[in-house]
Amino acid sequence: MILEVLSLVASLPFHLDSLECYICTNEEGNWNDCIRTIQTCEPLQDTCQSIVQYRTPPFWTVLAERRAFVTKGCTTTSACQMTSSVISERCSRSKTRDWICSYCCNSDRCNYYVPKALIFVSQSSGLEVI
Repeated sequence: MILEVLSLVASLPFHLDSLECYICTNEEGNWNDCIRTIQTCEPLQDTCQSIVQYRTPPFWTVLAERRAFVTKGCTTTSACQMTSSVISERCSRSKTRDWICSYCCNSDRCNYYVPKALIFVSQSSGLEVI
């Protein structure tokens, strides 16, 4: 009987040490899904990543004003660092040009906020460049 219980317990999937990250895909601003949806990462995914793109939206807007779009999720440290490195040349914040920046962190739900260095709150779109 004890062996059966131990066998059953050993077969259960445990996520005691799995990282939890907020997830969203291409959301306008750091709202809604970006701060409400949490994912338990796969065992090898040890990093939460946030990517902020400041660009014109895929739909028509007056004056083609740029907006911030946020993507968050689980990844590995090496993949996050590689993404950050690849896009680093395009991480030059400007109100008049498109840009993209990546941020990596390694603790549970650490990607709730988008780093202040990337954006600030505005009335029109919710997010704006510094």
